[in-house]
Amino acid sequence: MYKLLTAIFFTGCSILLGADLTLVKNGQSSYVIAIPAQAGAVEKQSAEELRQFVKALSGCELAIVSENKLAAQQKAVYIGATNKAKQIYAPEKFSALPGDTILIRTIGNDLILAGHPQRGSLYAVYQLLEDEFGIRFWSSEDTFVPARKTLTVKEQNYRYSPPVIVREPFYTDPWKNPVFAARLRYNGHFPEIPAAYGGHEKLIGWVHTFDELVPANKYFASHPEYFPLVNGKRIPGGMYTGQICLSNKDVLKLVIKTALEWIKANPGMKIISISQSDNEIRCQCPECLAIEKEEESASGPVIRFVNAVADAVGKQYPDILVETLAYQYTRKPPQKTVPRDNVLIRLCSIELNFAQGIADGPDNAGFRKDIERWSKIAKQLYIWNYTTNFKDYVAPYPNWSNLGNDIRFFVRHRAVGIFEQGDYGSKNGDFVRARAWIIGKLLWNPQLDQKQLEQEFFNNYYGPAGKHLLDYIDYLEKRVKAADGKLYCLRTTHTSYLRPEDIVQAYKLYDRAEAAVKDMPELAKRVRRERLALDHVFLQFVPQFRREAAAKGQKVQFPKDPQLIANEFARLIDPAEEWREAAKFGDKAKAMAQKIMLSDPIPQKCAALAPEDYDVFEEHRFVLYRPGIEAQIREEAASDNGKTAWLSGAYRNWSIQVPLEQIYGENQTWQFHFEVRCTGNVKSGVALDCGIYDALSKKNLTSSIARVEKIRGNKYTVISTAPVKLPKSNLLIYVQPWGRSAKEDFYIDRIYMTRCKN
Repeated sequence: MYKLLTAIFFTGCSILLGADLTLVKNGQSSYVIAIPAQAGAVEKQSAEELRQFVKALSGCELAIVSENKLAAQQKAVYIGATNKAKQIYAPEKFSALPGDTILIRTIGNDLILAGHPQRGSLYAVYQLLEDEFGIRFWSSEDTFVPARKTLTVKEQNYRYSPPVIVREPFYTDPWKNPVFAARLRYNGHFPEIPAAYGGHEKLIGWVHTFDELVPANKYFASHPEYFPLVNGKRIPGGMYTGQICLSNKDVLKLVIKTALEWIKANPGMKIISISQSDNEIRCQCPECLAIEKEEESASGPVIRFVNAVADAVGKQYPDILVETLAYQYTRKPPQKTVPRDNVLIRLCSIELNFAQGIADGPDNAGFRKDIERWSKIAKQLYIWNYTTNFKDYVAPYPNWSNLGNDIRFFVRHRAVGIFEQGDYGSKNGDFVRARAWIIGKLLWNPQLDQKQLEQEFFNNYYGPAGKHLLDYIDYLEKRVKAADGKLYCLRTTHTSYLRPEDIVQAYKLYDRAEAAVKDMPELAKRVRRERLALDHVFLQFVPQFRREAAAKGQKVQFPKDPQLIANEFARLIDPAEEWREAAKFGDKAKAMAQKIMLSDPIPQKCAALAPEDYDVFEEHRFVLYRPGIEAQIREEAASDNGKTAWLSGAYRNWSIQVPLEQIYGENQTWQFHFEVRCTGNVKSGVALDCGIYDALSKKNLTSSIARVEKIRGNKYTVISTAPVKLPKSNLLIYVQPWGRSAKEDFYIDRIYMTRCKN
């Protein structure tokens, strides 16, 4: 893999020499498909793919024969490392080609489809099927195969080596359908692509492996010094609770030992991850802090540690790459230490404003500085980029404009692997099929024109509705730019760029798309499915429509009947689908349909208020952190509507989060109220921190501390914040347990807010 990643890349070239090779004429052919006498699984599958699709195209079925059994003068399509191909490309060895290189060449009456042994011949077949015969792999369920009784191939000499060696747009369809992933030329970690389709580049351990390498439940009791020193005390490490001590020599020995065992147990895998846990609680011991100071970055201890592991790995496994993360607190490169040649830096873009380009967006200047430094000191980079709103998969996310430009920016900075994390848990997110296809094409060839790809997909997959859907997407992108121009993967609220009047206009544009295919059942079904994203955000805006109408003394005017939309949404959405990362819809869609008309009981404090002067957040609007572990929706007769949110007392995280998806009047004053209680073995002290966070200023606007003595028992107590003036967008309500005991339980019935007189 190391040699594969660092090979010199060739750009694509196609030399058209004039004459055509006629593979099939009027449904008949004089050709066969020739494979090597000792053909491998990929070569056999490549031949089978060609045979299958030629038959689907023309009705003509080509025989697959061993090259050494060809009759004299037999016309053939030669697949893989045949003697014919070796003669043409001698003295070049196919195994020495850059990874996934494809070779397509016509020689007289013969056609050669070959390339790198792992996948080259397969990808050459797909290139031929698409470029010459017009086949399109739109989704796992939708392959376009035109009817062509005659198939011709232009005489050519084509060679292409993709600059991105590991390619993975992370969406449900290709992830769950590995053959489809192979046809899109994906080859990353998650889709379990069969060996016959070239396999995939799976990482040993995936990422965030410190906790697996040095598990706290095994070592903390006997060796607390292995784990981070935080505020003068050693605490257990864990995926979400702390790192390991990277200056401890015994920790290094243990990780090296375990890493070598992992490699031995996973023959054929080419990358091992030695990477930080998914939290920012790093060791503050004098030795670790001294390294940070010397390197002017918290990445210093990580890179020195991983370099030492990579040195040991390289002695026994010189072709294995050791991957580590440059993520959140380690994103800034060290100033002195340089990663070893067999270390692969996976740089993560989680903090970026995706409404702006990475190459030129002013909000992304810090990341640009970091990637420029990493690309100078690291031999290769692996990018972890983000293409969705993880707080709401099933909602529009207008980040289209920069997808291709960002990929090209990564490639210019030595990225040989790109993981584009999309809404992998959602089948009905924001045009997820179009995104999977377009991003896949751009990762295979970053020089392709994104606008042309968009036109090709939308105008073919959605037929005459395509142009209207592109207008709809363009409108939403313009709304982002006309607002504050902010789009984040973890904290975007829809109100940062949308108002009720924008929802109305979006539906008008979408109506045109649906009208264009009303007499085309299959296309109409596709277009209606994509509207679920707009429906989802509209349903969240229903209280805002009511609030604004009441404030103006007018009757509310909805763009669609909200009850009808809610009922359709509940019918069409899959309960097993995720509406945000790690949170399945379950009964949420039905709950939305039932509650859309504000049928929940109103808090007594709100009963006398006008609709525009309060808002209530029941449990179905809560975003739970690590559901089932730190938080869970439970049945409870004592709650106002029969359900409550349980929080574990073992963790100190924002276990409940509620994005403020409505506009409450910029700089108007509001007060927030939390109905809470607790039980357990803790008798006194701080129980919960309940507050409001402004994601733009990165500050708490207000908070209230709930003490155990006040909220202990079976009855709910209202905890209120001080009044606070709210900016217009990117606000988050949170509830955070104090994290003292696993035997302490917290319950949050509902949260509500009331307007104060300014």
